[in-house]
Amino acid sequence: MKEFQIVRYVSNWKYLIALCTVLGGIIFYGYFSRQQVYTAYAIISYTNTEAKSGKTPSGTDIDVSEIYSPNVVADAIEKLESNVSVDFVRSRIKVEPIISDEEQKRKEAILKEGEEYEESPTDYYISFSVGKDYSEDFAKNMLNTVLSSYFDFYSEKYVAKAVIPNNVENIGKGNYDYIESIDIMKQSIGEILEYLNSNQASFRSSRTGYSFYDLITSYQLLEEVSLDRLYVDVLSGRKTKDRAVLVEKTNDEIQSLQIQLEKMKAQSDELLLTIGQYNPKILEAQEYSTDTKGAETANSIILQDIYERRDEEGNIFYSENTYDTLISHYVDYNKEIFSLEQQIEEKKYILECFQDNTGAALSLSNEMLEGRIRLVADRMDSLYGIVARTGREYNSYLVSKNIAMQNSVDAYAQLNLKLYMTMAFVLFFGIGCCGAILIGRIGDIVEYTLYVDRKTRLPSRLSCDERIEKIKKRGALGTFTCVVLSVENLKEVNRTIGYSAGDKVLEEIGNILKSLSKEYGFIGYNGANQFLCLLDNCTYGKAEFMVSLLSEAIKHFNDGNPGVMIEMKARIADSKKTGIYQINKLISKAYEMEGITIG
Repeated sequence: MKEFQIVRYVSNWKYLIALCTVLGGIIFYGYFSRQQVYTAYAIISYTNTEAKSGKTPSGTDIDVSEIYSPNVVADAIEKLESNVSVDFVRSRIKVEPIISDEEQKRKEAILKEGEEYEESPTDYYISFSVGKDYSEDFAKNMLNTVLSSYFDFYSEKYVAKAVIPNNVENIGKGNYDYIESIDIMKQSIGEILEYLNSNQASFRSSRTGYSFYDLITSYQLLEEVSLDRLYVDVLSGRKTKDRAVLVEKTNDEIQSLQIQLEKMKAQSDELLLTIGQYNPKILEAQEYSTDTKGAETANSIILQDIYERRDEEGNIFYSENTYDTLISHYVDYNKEIFSLEQQIEEKKYILECFQDNTGAALSLSNEMLEGRIRLVADRMDSLYGIVARTGREYNSYLVSKNIAMQNSVDAYAQLNLKLYMTMAFVLFFGIGCCGAILIGRIGDIVEYTLYVDRKTRLPSRLSCDERIEKIKKRGALGTFTCVVLSVENLKEVNRTIGYSAGDKVLEEIGNILKSLSKEYGFIGYNGANQFLCLLDNCTYGKAEFMVSLLSEAIKHFNDGNPGVMIEMKARIADSKKTGIYQINKLISKAYEMEGITIG
Protein backbone atom coordinates (compact mmCIF):
# COMPACT_ATOMS: atom_id res chain seq x y z
CA MET A 1 0.00 0.00 0.00
CA LYS A 2 1.16 3.54 -0.70
CA GLU A 3 2.64 5.61 2.09
CA PHE A 4 0.50 8.06 4.03
CA GLN A 5 1.40 11.38 2.32
CA ILE A 6 -0.71 14.44 3.14
CA VAL A 7 0.76 16.55 0.33
CA ARG A 8 -0.15 13.88 -2.24
CA TYR A 9 -3.72 13.64 -1.00
CA VAL A 10 -4.18 17.43 -1.03
CA SER A 11 -2.62 17.68 -4.50
CA ASN A 12 -4.78 14.88 -5.92
CA TRP A 13 -7.98 16.36 -4.54
CA LYS A 14 -7.13 20.05 -4.98
CA TYR A 15 -10.22 20.61 -7.13
CA LEU A 16 -12.45 19.12 -4.44
CA ILE A 17 -10.79 21.35 -1.86
CA ALA A 18 -11.28 24.36 -4.13
CA LEU A 19 -14.92 23.41 -4.65
CA CYS A 20 -15.44 23.01 -0.91
CA THR A 21 -13.78 26.38 -0.28
CA VAL A 22 -15.81 28.13 -2.96
CA LEU A 23 -19.09 26.60 -1.78
CA GLY A 24 -18.32 27.65 1.76
CA GLY A 25 -17.48 31.15 0.59
CA ILE A 26 -20.72 31.31 -1.39
CA ILE A 27 -22.72 30.23 1.64
CA PHE A 28 -21.13 32.88 3.84
CA TYR A 29 -21.33 35.47 1.08
CA GLY A 30 -25.02 34.77 0.52
CA TYR A 31 -25.73 35.03 4.22
CA PHE A 32 -23.93 38.31 4.88
CA SER A 33 -24.79 39.98 1.58
CA ARG A 34 -28.55 39.96 2.19
CA GLN A 35 -28.33 43.44 3.73
CA GLN A 36 -25.50 44.63 1.50
CA VAL A 37 -25.73 47.97 -0.38
CA TYR A 38 -23.25 48.99 -3.08
CA THR A 39 -22.82 52.67 -3.90
CA ALA A 40 -20.89 53.97 -6.89
CA TYR A 41 -19.92 57.62 -6.90
CA ALA A 42 -18.10 60.29 -8.90
CA ILE A 43 -17.59 64.06 -8.88
CA ILE A 44 -18.14 66.10 -12.03
CA SER A 45 -17.34 69.76 -12.66
CA TYR A 46 -18.77 72.19 -15.19
CA THR A 47 -15.64 74.06 -16.30
CA ASN A 48 -16.90 76.48 -18.97
CA THR A 49 -16.62 80.19 -18.14
CA GLU A 50 -20.40 80.59 -17.93
CA ALA A 51 -20.77 77.72 -15.42
CA LYS A 52 -20.25 80.01 -12.42
CA SER A 53 -23.41 81.81 -13.52
CA GLY A 54 -25.23 78.50 -13.87
CA LYS A 55 -25.08 78.57 -17.69
CA THR A 56 -24.06 76.06 -20.34
CA PRO A 57 -21.74 77.07 -23.23
CA SER A 58 -24.85 77.75 -25.35
CA GLY A 59 -26.21 80.16 -22.71
CA THR A 60 -29.04 78.02 -21.32
CA ASP A 61 -29.34 77.12 -17.64
CA ILE A 62 -27.41 74.09 -16.40
CA ASP A 63 -29.94 71.36 -15.66
CA VAL A 64 -28.34 68.55 -13.65
CA SER A 65 -31.54 66.50 -13.87
CA GLU A 66 -30.45 65.73 -17.44
CA ILE A 67 -27.89 63.37 -15.89
CA TYR A 68 -30.70 60.94 -15.03
CA SER A 69 -33.09 61.95 -17.80
CA PRO A 70 -34.91 59.01 -19.46
CA ASN A 71 -33.08 59.23 -22.79
CA VAL A 72 -29.63 59.35 -21.12
CA VAL A 73 -30.40 56.41 -18.82
CA ALA A 74 -31.99 54.40 -21.63
CA ASP A 75 -28.88 54.90 -23.75
CA ALA A 76 -26.67 53.67 -20.88
CA ILE A 77 -28.82 50.58 -20.32
CA GLU A 78 -28.67 49.78 -24.04
CA LYS A 79 -24.87 50.10 -24.09
CA LEU A 80 -24.57 47.71 -21.14
CA GLU A 81 -27.22 45.39 -22.63
CA SER A 82 -28.82 45.26 -19.19
CA ASN A 83 -32.40 44.19 -18.51
CA VAL A 84 -33.08 46.70 -15.72
CA SER A 85 -35.74 49.35 -16.27
CA VAL A 86 -35.12 53.04 -16.80
CA ASP A 87 -37.13 53.94 -13.69
CA PHE A 88 -35.04 51.50 -11.60
CA VAL A 89 -31.82 53.33 -12.50
CA ARG A 90 -33.26 56.84 -12.32
CA SER A 91 -34.71 56.31 -8.85
CA ARG A 92 -31.30 55.26 -7.49
CA ILE A 93 -29.23 58.14 -8.86
CA LYS A 94 -28.62 61.13 -6.62
CA VAL A 95 -27.09 64.44 -7.70
CA GLU A 96 -25.91 66.69 -4.87
CA PRO A 97 -24.15 70.05 -5.26
CA ILE A 98 -20.78 70.43 -3.59
CA ILE A 99 -20.69 73.74 -1.73
CA SER A 100 -17.51 75.06 -0.10
CA ASP A 101 -17.52 76.10 3.54
CA GLU A 102 -17.17 79.74 2.55
CA GLU A 103 -20.10 79.55 0.15
CA GLN A 104 -22.18 77.70 2.74
CA LYS A 105 -21.62 80.52 5.26
CA ARG A 106 -22.57 83.06 2.62
CA LYS A 107 -25.73 81.12 1.83
CA GLU A 108 -26.74 80.95 5.49
CA ALA A 109 -26.14 84.69 5.92
CA ILE A 110 -28.26 85.58 2.88
CA LEU A 111 -31.11 83.30 3.94
CA LYS A 112 -30.92 84.65 7.48
CA GLU A 113 -31.49 88.16 6.11
CA GLY A 114 -34.58 86.85 4.34
CA GLU A 115 -33.11 87.40 0.89
CA GLU A 116 -33.31 84.99 -2.01
CA TYR A 117 -30.20 82.88 -2.56
CA GLU A 118 -29.41 81.79 -6.11
CA GLU A 119 -27.40 78.60 -6.02
CA SER A 120 -25.00 78.11 -8.97
CA PRO A 121 -22.53 75.38 -7.98
CA THR A 122 -20.13 73.97 -10.57
CA ASP A 123 -19.18 70.74 -8.75
CA TYR A 124 -21.63 67.89 -8.16
CA TYR A 125 -21.45 64.58 -6.31
CA ILE A 126 -23.18 61.84 -8.32
CA SER A 127 -24.05 58.51 -6.68
CA PHE A 128 -25.87 55.35 -7.68
CA SER A 129 -26.86 52.70 -5.11
CA VAL A 130 -28.10 49.12 -5.54
CA GLY A 131 -29.00 46.35 -3.14
CA LYS A 132 -27.96 42.77 -2.59
CA ASP A 133 -29.30 41.56 -5.93
CA TYR A 134 -26.55 43.46 -7.77
CA SER A 135 -22.78 43.70 -7.50
CA GLU A 136 -20.34 46.50 -6.85
CA ASP A 137 -19.10 46.21 -10.45
CA PHE A 138 -22.66 46.60 -11.71
CA ALA A 139 -23.03 49.85 -9.77
CA LYS A 140 -19.71 51.18 -11.08
CA ASN A 141 -20.35 50.15 -14.67
CA MET A 142 -23.87 51.58 -14.65
CA LEU A 143 -22.86 54.96 -13.20
CA ASN A 144 -19.82 55.15 -15.46
CA THR A 145 -21.95 54.42 -18.53
CA VAL A 146 -24.67 56.87 -17.44
CA LEU A 147 -22.08 59.62 -17.09
CA SER A 148 -20.54 58.68 -20.43
CA SER A 149 -23.97 58.89 -22.08
CA TYR A 150 -24.61 62.21 -20.33
CA PHE A 151 -21.31 63.63 -21.60
CA ASP A 152 -22.29 62.59 -25.14
CA PHE A 153 -25.71 64.19 -24.65
CA TYR A 154 -24.18 67.37 -23.20
CA SER A 155 -21.67 67.51 -26.03
CA GLU A 156 -24.28 67.16 -28.78
CA LYS A 157 -26.68 69.63 -27.18
CA TYR A 158 -24.39 72.36 -25.90
CA VAL A 159 -20.82 71.99 -27.17
CA ALA A 160 -19.99 69.81 -30.15
CA LYS A 161 -20.06 70.91 -33.76
CA ALA A 162 -21.50 68.60 -36.38
CA VAL A 163 -19.09 67.58 -39.14
CA ILE A 164 -20.25 68.51 -42.65
CA PRO A 165 -21.36 65.40 -44.62
CA ASN A 166 -19.23 64.13 -47.48
CA ASN A 167 -21.17 65.17 -50.59
CA VAL A 168 -18.43 63.95 -52.95
CA GLU A 169 -18.48 60.34 -51.74
CA ASN A 170 -20.87 59.05 -54.42
CA ILE A 171 -20.18 61.60 -57.14
CA GLY A 172 -18.98 58.92 -59.54
CA LYS A 173 -22.21 56.93 -59.13
CA GLY A 174 -24.54 59.80 -60.04
CA ASN A 175 -25.49 60.76 -63.59
CA TYR A 176 -23.77 64.13 -63.42
CA ASP A 177 -22.30 66.06 -66.31
CA TYR A 178 -18.67 67.11 -66.03
CA ILE A 179 -19.41 70.71 -65.08
CA GLU A 180 -22.02 69.54 -62.54
CA SER A 181 -19.52 67.21 -60.87
CA ILE A 182 -17.04 70.06 -60.53
CA ASP A 183 -19.77 72.36 -59.12
CA ILE A 184 -20.66 69.74 -56.49
CA MET A 185 -17.00 69.42 -55.49
CA LYS A 186 -16.66 73.22 -55.28
CA GLN A 187 -19.79 73.51 -53.12
CA SER A 188 -18.54 70.71 -50.87
CA ILE A 189 -15.16 72.41 -50.45
CA GLY A 190 -16.91 75.66 -49.57
CA GLU A 191 -19.03 73.99 -46.89
CA ILE A 192 -16.06 72.13 -45.40
CA LEU A 193 -13.92 75.29 -45.38
CA GLU A 194 -16.73 77.10 -43.56
CA TYR A 195 -16.75 74.30 -40.95
CA LEU A 196 -12.96 74.28 -40.62
CA ASN A 197 -12.75 78.07 -40.25
CA SER A 198 -15.32 77.94 -37.43
CA ASN A 199 -12.97 75.79 -35.33
CA GLN A 200 -9.73 76.56 -33.51
CA ALA A 201 -7.18 76.64 -36.34
CA SER A 202 -4.24 75.68 -34.11
CA PHE A 203 -5.89 72.49 -32.82
CA ARG A 204 -3.86 69.46 -33.98
CA SER A 205 -5.25 65.93 -33.84
CA SER A 206 -3.11 63.29 -32.16
CA ARG A 207 -4.80 60.62 -34.29
CA THR A 208 -4.37 62.18 -37.75
CA GLY A 209 -1.44 64.53 -37.11
CA TYR A 210 -3.32 67.35 -38.91
CA SER A 211 -4.32 70.73 -37.53
CA PHE A 212 -7.39 72.60 -38.81
CA TYR A 213 -4.98 75.10 -40.39
CA ASP A 214 -3.32 72.25 -42.34
CA LEU A 215 -6.72 71.06 -43.58
CA ILE A 216 -7.80 74.58 -44.55
CA THR A 217 -4.60 74.99 -46.59
CA SER A 218 -5.12 71.60 -48.28
CA TYR A 219 -8.72 72.41 -49.29
CA GLN A 220 -7.80 75.90 -50.47
CA LEU A 221 -5.07 74.41 -52.65
CA LEU A 222 -7.58 71.95 -54.11
CA GLU A 223 -10.04 74.73 -54.81
CA GLU A 224 -7.59 77.22 -56.29
CA VAL A 225 -5.50 74.78 -58.33
CA SER A 226 -7.17 71.45 -58.98
CA LEU A 227 -10.78 72.65 -59.39
CA ASP A 228 -9.79 75.70 -61.46
CA ARG A 229 -7.81 73.39 -63.73
CA LEU A 230 -10.86 71.16 -64.17
CA TYR A 231 -13.04 74.21 -65.00
CA VAL A 232 -10.52 75.21 -67.66
CA ASP A 233 -10.44 71.68 -69.10
CA VAL A 234 -14.25 71.50 -69.31
CA LEU A 235 -15.03 75.02 -70.50
CA SER A 236 -12.15 75.45 -72.94
CA GLY A 237 -12.82 72.03 -74.43
CA ARG A 238 -16.63 72.44 -74.14
CA LYS A 239 -16.74 68.90 -72.72
CA THR A 240 -20.18 67.55 -71.86
CA LYS A 241 -21.95 64.22 -71.81
CA ASP A 242 -25.12 65.69 -73.35
CA ARG A 243 -24.97 69.30 -74.65
CA ALA A 244 -28.76 69.72 -75.05
CA VAL A 245 -29.56 68.50 -71.53
CA LEU A 246 -26.81 70.66 -70.03
CA VAL A 247 -28.01 73.79 -71.85
CA GLU A 248 -31.58 73.15 -70.71
CA LYS A 249 -30.54 72.61 -67.11
CA THR A 250 -28.40 75.74 -67.12
CA ASN A 251 -31.28 77.84 -68.50
CA ASP A 252 -33.58 76.51 -65.77
CA GLU A 253 -30.99 77.31 -63.10
CA ILE A 254 -30.55 80.87 -64.44
CA GLN A 255 -34.31 81.44 -64.34
CA SER A 256 -34.53 80.07 -60.79
CA LEU A 257 -31.67 82.30 -59.64
CA GLN A 258 -33.25 85.37 -61.28
CA ILE A 259 -36.53 84.70 -59.46
CA GLN A 260 -34.62 84.51 -56.16
CA LEU A 261 -32.72 87.68 -57.06
CA GLU A 262 -35.90 89.65 -57.82
CA LYS A 263 -37.48 88.47 -54.57
CA MET A 264 -34.38 89.41 -52.58
CA LYS A 265 -34.21 92.88 -54.23
CA ALA A 266 -37.87 93.49 -53.38
CA GLN A 267 -37.27 92.56 -49.74
CA SER A 268 -34.16 94.78 -49.64
CA ASP A 269 -36.04 97.78 -51.12
CA GLU A 270 -38.89 97.30 -48.66
CA LEU A 271 -36.45 97.15 -45.75
CA LEU A 272 -34.63 100.24 -46.99
CA LEU A 273 -37.95 102.10 -47.03
CA THR A 274 -38.59 101.01 -43.43
CA ILE A 275 -35.15 102.27 -42.40
CA GLY A 276 -35.86 105.59 -44.10
CA GLN A 277 -39.10 105.92 -42.13
CA TYR A 278 -37.34 104.99 -38.90
CA ASN A 279 -35.03 108.04 -38.80
CA PRO A 280 -37.82 110.68 -38.47
CA LYS A 281 -39.37 108.62 -35.65
CA ILE A 282 -36.07 108.83 -33.76
CA LEU A 283 -35.98 112.60 -34.18
CA GLU A 284 -39.60 112.91 -33.00
CA ALA A 285 -38.80 110.83 -29.92
CA GLN A 286 -35.80 113.02 -29.17
CA GLU A 287 -37.90 116.22 -29.49
CA TYR A 288 -40.57 114.75 -27.22
CA SER A 289 -38.03 113.77 -24.62
CA THR A 290 -36.41 117.21 -24.78
CA ASP A 291 -39.73 118.92 -24.16
CA THR A 292 -40.80 116.66 -21.29
CA LYS A 293 -37.56 115.50 -19.63
CA GLY A 294 -34.88 117.97 -20.64
CA ALA A 295 -32.13 117.84 -23.26
CA GLU A 296 -29.60 115.98 -21.11
CA THR A 297 -32.02 113.16 -20.24
CA ALA A 298 -33.22 112.91 -23.83
CA ASN A 299 -29.70 112.61 -25.16
CA SER A 300 -28.91 109.87 -22.62
CA ILE A 301 -31.97 107.89 -23.77
CA ILE A 302 -31.27 108.22 -27.49
CA LEU A 303 -27.50 107.90 -27.38
CA GLN A 304 -27.09 105.29 -24.65
CA ASP A 305 -26.50 102.55 -27.25
CA ILE A 306 -23.83 104.59 -29.04
CA TYR A 307 -21.48 105.34 -26.17
CA GLU A 308 -19.65 102.71 -24.15
CA ARG A 309 -21.67 101.16 -21.35
CA ARG A 310 -20.24 99.24 -18.40
CA ASP A 311 -21.66 96.59 -16.08
CA GLU A 312 -21.34 96.47 -12.28
CA GLU A 313 -17.81 95.08 -12.54
CA GLY A 314 -16.70 97.78 -15.00
CA ASN A 315 -16.64 95.58 -18.12
CA ILE A 316 -17.68 97.23 -21.41
CA PHE A 317 -20.72 95.78 -23.14
CA TYR A 318 -22.89 96.87 -26.01
CA SER A 319 -26.61 96.54 -26.65
CA GLU A 320 -28.40 96.33 -29.97
CA ASN A 321 -31.58 98.28 -30.71
CA THR A 322 -34.20 97.89 -33.44
CA TYR A 323 -32.40 100.22 -35.86
CA ASP A 324 -29.21 98.15 -35.58
CA THR A 325 -31.20 95.02 -36.38
CA LEU A 326 -32.73 96.59 -39.48
CA ILE A 327 -29.33 97.69 -40.78
CA SER A 328 -27.92 94.21 -40.14
CA HIS A 329 -30.77 92.59 -42.12
CA TYR A 330 -30.27 95.11 -44.96
CA VAL A 331 -26.57 94.21 -45.19
CA ASP A 332 -27.43 90.48 -45.23
CA TYR A 333 -29.93 91.02 -48.07
CA ASN A 334 -27.38 92.86 -50.17
CA LYS A 335 -24.74 90.19 -49.58
CA GLU A 336 -27.21 87.58 -50.83
CA ILE A 337 -28.07 89.78 -53.84
CA PHE A 338 -24.39 90.10 -54.73
CA SER A 339 -23.92 86.31 -54.41
CA LEU A 340 -26.95 85.60 -56.64
CA GLU A 341 -25.72 88.05 -59.29
CA GLN A 342 -22.35 86.31 -59.32
CA GLN A 343 -23.98 82.89 -59.70
CA ILE A 344 -26.13 84.16 -62.58
CA GLU A 345 -23.06 85.57 -64.34
CA GLU A 346 -21.24 82.26 -63.94
CA LYS A 347 -24.20 80.29 -65.30
CA LYS A 348 -24.53 82.66 -68.27
CA TYR A 349 -20.86 82.25 -69.07
CA ILE A 350 -21.21 78.45 -68.98
CA LEU A 351 -24.30 78.71 -71.18
CA GLU A 352 -22.44 80.85 -73.73
CA CYS A 353 -19.56 78.35 -73.82
CA PHE A 354 -21.78 75.38 -74.62
CA GLN A 355 -24.11 77.26 -76.98
CA ASP A 356 -21.13 78.23 -79.13
CA ASN A 357 -20.94 75.71 -81.98
CA THR A 358 -17.42 76.69 -83.07
CA GLY A 359 -14.63 74.18 -82.51
CA ALA A 360 -13.10 73.78 -79.08
CA ALA A 361 -9.85 75.61 -78.30
CA LEU A 362 -8.48 72.52 -76.57
CA SER A 363 -9.23 68.90 -77.23
CA LEU A 364 -9.14 66.60 -74.18
CA SER A 365 -10.43 63.03 -74.33
CA ASN A 366 -13.41 62.11 -72.15
CA GLU A 367 -11.41 59.33 -70.50
CA MET A 368 -8.62 61.72 -69.51
CA LEU A 369 -11.07 64.31 -68.18
CA GLU A 370 -13.00 61.71 -66.17
CA GLY A 371 -9.71 60.45 -64.78
CA ARG A 372 -8.76 63.95 -63.60
CA ILE A 373 -12.19 64.45 -62.00
CA ARG A 374 -11.95 61.08 -60.29
CA LEU A 375 -8.44 61.91 -59.05
CA VAL A 376 -9.65 65.16 -57.42
CA ALA A 377 -12.71 63.39 -55.95
CA ASP A 378 -10.51 60.64 -54.46
CA ARG A 379 -8.26 63.27 -52.92
CA MET A 380 -11.31 64.98 -51.43
CA ASP A 381 -12.57 61.65 -50.05
CA SER A 382 -9.18 61.05 -48.43
CA LEU A 383 -9.10 64.55 -46.94
CA TYR A 384 -12.67 64.21 -45.69
CA GLY A 385 -11.74 61.09 -43.72
CA ILE A 386 -9.03 63.12 -41.98
CA VAL A 387 -11.50 65.98 -41.38
CA ALA A 388 -14.06 63.61 -39.82
CA ARG A 389 -11.52 61.99 -37.47
CA THR A 390 -10.02 65.35 -36.53
CA GLY A 391 -13.50 66.78 -35.96
CA ARG A 392 -14.53 63.95 -33.65
CA GLU A 393 -11.36 64.38 -31.60
CA TYR A 394 -11.95 68.15 -31.51
CA ASN A 395 -15.46 67.59 -30.16
CA SER A 396 -14.02 65.41 -27.38
CA TYR A 397 -11.54 68.17 -26.65
CA LEU A 398 -14.36 70.73 -26.45
CA VAL A 399 -16.32 68.53 -24.05
CA SER A 400 -13.28 68.11 -21.80
CA LYS A 401 -12.96 71.90 -21.64
CA ASN A 402 -16.58 72.32 -20.57
CA ILE A 403 -17.32 69.35 -18.33
CA ALA A 404 -14.95 66.98 -16.55
CA MET A 405 -14.80 64.23 -13.97
CA GLN A 406 -12.77 65.04 -10.86
CA ASN A 407 -12.23 61.34 -10.18
CA SER A 408 -12.87 58.03 -11.86
CA VAL A 409 -16.01 56.20 -10.84
CA ASP A 410 -15.44 54.27 -7.63
CA ALA A 411 -17.67 52.25 -5.32
CA TYR A 412 -17.88 51.08 -1.73
CA ALA A 413 -19.82 48.42 0.15
CA GLN A 414 -21.78 48.97 3.33
CA LEU A 415 -20.55 45.68 4.84
CA ASN A 416 -16.98 44.37 4.82
CA LEU A 417 -17.62 41.07 3.12
CA LYS A 418 -13.89 40.47 2.57
CA LEU A 419 -13.39 39.72 6.24
CA TYR A 420 -16.24 37.19 6.29
CA MET A 421 -15.06 35.67 3.02
CA THR A 422 -11.55 35.22 4.42
CA MET A 423 -12.92 33.45 7.48
CA ALA A 424 -15.07 31.23 5.26
CA PHE A 425 -12.16 30.35 3.00
CA VAL A 426 -9.92 29.38 5.90
CA LEU A 427 -12.63 27.28 7.56
CA PHE A 428 -13.78 25.45 4.46
CA PHE A 429 -10.23 25.04 3.15
CA GLY A 430 -9.44 23.16 6.35
CA ILE A 431 -12.58 21.04 5.98
CA GLY A 432 -11.68 20.36 2.35
CA CYS A 433 -8.14 19.26 3.24
CA CYS A 434 -9.43 16.88 5.90
CA GLY A 435 -11.92 15.45 3.44
CA ALA A 436 -9.21 15.08 0.78
CA ILE A 437 -6.95 13.18 3.17
CA LEU A 438 -9.79 10.84 4.16
CA ILE A 439 -10.89 10.21 0.57
CA GLY A 440 -7.29 9.85 -0.60
CA ARG A 441 -6.50 7.24 2.02
CA ILE A 442 -9.65 5.27 1.20
CA GLY A 443 -8.61 5.46 -2.47
CA ASP A 444 -5.19 4.01 -1.60
CA ILE A 445 -6.85 1.08 0.10
CA VAL A 446 -9.21 0.43 -2.83
CA GLU A 447 -6.39 0.80 -5.38
CA TYR A 448 -4.14 -1.56 -3.45
CA THR A 449 -6.92 -4.13 -3.25
CA LEU A 450 -8.01 -4.00 -6.91
CA TYR A 451 -5.09 -2.73 -8.97
CA VAL A 452 -1.93 -3.96 -7.21
CA ASP A 453 -0.68 -7.55 -7.20
CA ARG A 454 0.03 -8.49 -3.60
CA LYS A 455 3.00 -10.73 -4.30
CA THR A 456 4.97 -8.53 -6.70
CA ARG A 457 3.46 -5.17 -5.59
CA LEU A 458 3.34 -4.27 -9.26
CA PRO A 459 0.21 -3.20 -11.21
CA SER A 460 -2.10 -6.18 -11.51
CA ARG A 461 -3.58 -7.72 -14.65
CA LEU A 462 -6.58 -5.39 -14.35
CA SER A 463 -4.18 -2.45 -14.43
CA CYS A 464 -2.47 -3.93 -17.49
CA ASP A 465 -5.81 -4.22 -19.30
CA GLU A 466 -6.74 -0.60 -18.46
CA ARG A 467 -3.32 0.59 -19.62
CA ILE A 468 -3.76 -1.19 -22.96
CA GLU A 469 -7.19 0.40 -23.45
CA LYS A 470 -5.80 3.88 -22.81
CA ILE A 471 -3.04 3.29 -25.37
CA LYS A 472 -5.65 2.09 -27.89
CA LYS A 473 -7.59 5.34 -27.58
CA ARG A 474 -4.49 7.31 -28.55
CA GLY A 475 -4.54 5.71 -31.98
CA ALA A 476 -1.44 4.66 -33.92
CA LEU A 477 1.71 4.12 -31.87
CA GLY A 478 4.84 6.19 -32.26
CA THR A 479 8.16 5.00 -30.92
CA PHE A 480 6.96 2.16 -28.72
CA THR A 481 8.42 -1.11 -27.37
CA CYS A 482 6.67 -4.03 -25.77
CA VAL A 483 8.64 -6.46 -23.56
CA VAL A 484 7.24 -9.73 -22.20
CA LEU A 485 9.15 -11.17 -19.25
CA SER A 486 8.45 -14.72 -18.12
CA VAL A 487 9.71 -16.70 -15.08
CA GLU A 488 10.66 -20.05 -16.57
CA ASN A 489 11.29 -22.08 -13.40
CA LEU A 490 8.62 -20.74 -11.01
CA LYS A 491 6.53 -23.91 -11.14
CA GLU A 492 9.58 -26.02 -10.40
CA VAL A 493 10.55 -23.78 -7.47
CA ASN A 494 7.04 -24.10 -6.04
CA ARG A 495 7.13 -27.87 -6.47
CA THR A 496 10.62 -28.56 -5.16
CA ILE A 497 11.21 -25.88 -2.55
CA GLY A 498 7.70 -24.64 -1.73
CA TYR A 499 5.29 -21.85 -2.47
CA SER A 500 6.98 -19.52 0.02
CA ALA A 501 10.14 -19.68 -2.09
CA GLY A 502 8.09 -19.01 -5.21
CA ASP A 503 6.50 -16.02 -3.54
CA LYS A 504 9.97 -14.76 -2.58
CA VAL A 505 11.07 -15.06 -6.23
CA LEU A 506 8.07 -13.02 -7.40
CA GLU A 507 8.63 -10.43 -4.66
CA GLU A 508 12.30 -9.99 -5.63
CA ILE A 509 11.49 -9.70 -9.31
CA GLY A 510 8.72 -7.21 -8.45
CA ASN A 511 11.16 -5.01 -6.46
CA ILE A 512 13.66 -4.98 -9.33
CA LEU A 513 11.04 -4.20 -11.98
CA LYS A 514 9.41 -1.51 -9.81
CA SER A 515 12.69 0.41 -9.67
CA LEU A 516 13.16 0.00 -13.45
CA SER A 517 9.62 1.21 -14.19
CA LYS A 518 10.43 4.64 -12.77
CA GLU A 519 12.92 5.14 -15.57
CA TYR A 520 11.48 3.16 -18.48
CA GLY A 521 7.70 3.13 -18.18
CA PHE A 522 4.78 0.90 -17.25
CA ILE A 523 5.62 -2.61 -15.97
CA GLY A 524 2.86 -4.81 -14.58
CA TYR A 525 2.28 -8.42 -13.53
CA ASN A 526 0.05 -9.98 -16.19
CA GLY A 527 -0.49 -13.30 -14.39
CA ALA A 528 0.73 -16.78 -15.37
CA ASN A 529 4.26 -15.96 -14.19
CA GLN A 530 4.59 -13.21 -16.80
CA PHE A 531 5.35 -9.49 -16.63
CA LEU A 532 4.25 -7.02 -19.32
CA CYS A 533 6.34 -3.92 -20.07
CA LEU A 534 4.62 -1.19 -22.17
CA LEU A 535 7.38 1.33 -22.85
CA ASP A 536 6.34 4.57 -24.57
CA ASN A 537 9.01 6.59 -26.43
CA CYS A 538 11.40 3.67 -26.02
CA THR A 539 13.60 2.22 -28.78
CA TYR A 540 14.68 -1.39 -29.14
CA GLY A 541 18.18 -0.56 -27.91
CA LYS A 542 16.86 1.16 -24.80
CA ALA A 543 14.66 -1.85 -24.02
CA GLU A 544 17.68 -4.16 -24.47
CA PHE A 545 19.62 -2.06 -21.99
CA MET A 546 16.77 -2.35 -19.48
CA VAL A 547 16.78 -6.15 -19.92
CA SER A 548 20.55 -6.17 -19.33
CA LEU A 549 20.06 -4.28 -16.07
CA LEU A 550 17.41 -6.78 -15.06
CA SER A 551 19.76 -9.63 -15.97
CA GLU A 552 22.53 -8.25 -13.76
CA ALA A 553 20.11 -7.85 -10.85
CA ILE A 554 18.84 -11.45 -11.26
CA LYS A 555 22.39 -12.77 -11.47
CA HIS A 556 23.28 -10.89 -8.28
CA PHE A 557 20.26 -12.46 -6.56
CA ASN A 558 21.16 -15.94 -7.78
CA ASP A 559 24.76 -15.57 -6.53
CA GLY A 560 23.47 -14.65 -3.08
CA ASN A 561 20.74 -17.29 -2.98
CA PRO A 562 22.15 -20.53 -4.44
CA GLY A 563 19.21 -22.51 -3.14
CA VAL A 564 16.62 -20.42 -4.98
CA MET A 565 17.59 -19.71 -8.58
CA ILE A 566 15.60 -17.38 -10.87
CA GLU A 567 15.43 -18.24 -14.55
CA MET A 568 13.73 -15.68 -16.86
CA LYS A 569 13.35 -14.93 -20.53
CA ALA A 570 12.62 -11.64 -22.28
CA ARG A 571 10.82 -11.20 -25.61
CA ILE A 572 11.14 -7.73 -27.22
CA ALA A 573 9.09 -6.22 -30.05
CA ASP A 574 9.32 -2.55 -31.05
CA SER A 575 7.07 -0.66 -33.45
CA LYS A 576 9.77 0.55 -35.83
CA LYS A 577 11.50 -2.77 -36.42
CA THR A 578 8.30 -4.78 -36.71
CA GLY A 579 6.32 -2.09 -38.54
CA ILE A 580 3.40 -2.72 -36.19
CA TYR A 581 1.66 0.39 -34.75
CA GLN A 582 -1.30 -1.22 -32.99
CA ILE A 583 -0.84 -2.14 -29.33
CA ASN A 584 -2.66 -5.50 -29.39
CA LYS A 585 -0.76 -6.71 -32.45
CA LEU A 586 2.56 -5.51 -31.02
CA ILE A 587 1.94 -7.45 -27.78
CA SER A 588 1.07 -10.57 -29.79
CA LYS A 589 4.26 -10.09 -31.81
CA ALA A 590 6.28 -9.87 -28.59
CA TYR A 591 4.93 -13.24 -27.47
CA GLU A 592 6.04 -14.70 -30.80
CA MET A 593 9.59 -13.37 -30.55
CA GLU A 594 12.47 -15.62 -29.55
CA GLY A 595 13.21 -15.30 -25.85
CA ILE A 596 16.44 -13.81 -24.45
CA THR A 597 17.71 -15.66 -21.39
CA ILE A 598 18.09 -13.49 -18.28
CA GLY A 599 20.31 -14.26 -15.30
